Amino acid sequence: MASLLLIPAVVIALGVTLFFLWWVRRIEVNHREPWRVVLIGFLLGAVVTVIGGAYLESFLLLALQGLARAYLNIDVGLIGVLGAIFIAPVAEELMKALGIIGMRSHIDEVEDGIVYGAAVGLGFAATENVLYFASAITAGGAIALAGTAIIRSLSSTLLHLGATGLSGYGFGLYYGRCRGKPRWGIYVFGAMLFHGIFNLLASLQVLANSFTQQILFGVGGLLIAVVMVWALFVWLQRKLHELDRNVYTEIPEC
Repeated sequence: MASLLLIPAVVIALGVTLFFLWWVRRIEVNHREPWRVVLIGFLLGAVVTVIGGAYLESFLLLALQGLARAYLNIDVGLIGVLGAIFIAPVAEELMKALGIIGMRSHIDEVEDGIVYGAAVGLGFAATENVLYFASAITAGGAIALAGTAIIRSLSSTLLHLGATGLSGYGFGLYYGRCRGKPRWGIYVFGAMLFHGIFNLLASLQVLANSFTQQILFGVGGLLIAVVMVWALFVWLQRKLHELDRNVYTEIPEC
């Protein structure tokens, strides 16, 4: 039964991420990026950045654990939370930024950076969702899969789209408009910071002292996180629309 559920799990993971990718790409009307190239960015995020991010995250987490054992009196569980808040965002957003750089030859306009950033981020989200869905199936079957799919489709999927889209905006400015002036670092750091705040909100229940507080902190943190990622998603859509229609308002000077 569990193995049969893997098929709908993969279909849901790909279906949701490709839908959001279609949505982002369709906003650009002028010089719209070709599907075959956008899908290369998606595959780059789904395979290369996931593998690279996993290795980098494991290395940094081992370094943190070694530091904690040698110099700090930190509970093992707390190390995991710190890793989720500080290490995972740095490792994942750094590798996804490298994925965007891999698409640099196709970034001719500022808005192209957002599109390819979203493609890389959604590819990463697709693979990550498959792994989480498989874990949910093992733990609770179809019901757990349904719940996990709904929550991650509305939160973590948009987190990766938005955070990497933000990095892509920075690279779009660099490759498509402000060549030679590397402002992209600000946006990659912003993506890491946004990702870290999201993970912090998703981990609030560890601060709870009772079951009731766990429910309140867990639900409250998740709702705030969802509002955050949707707000960034809306901002990126608006920015992409403005750039595509040559409305260069609120765009940083080079």
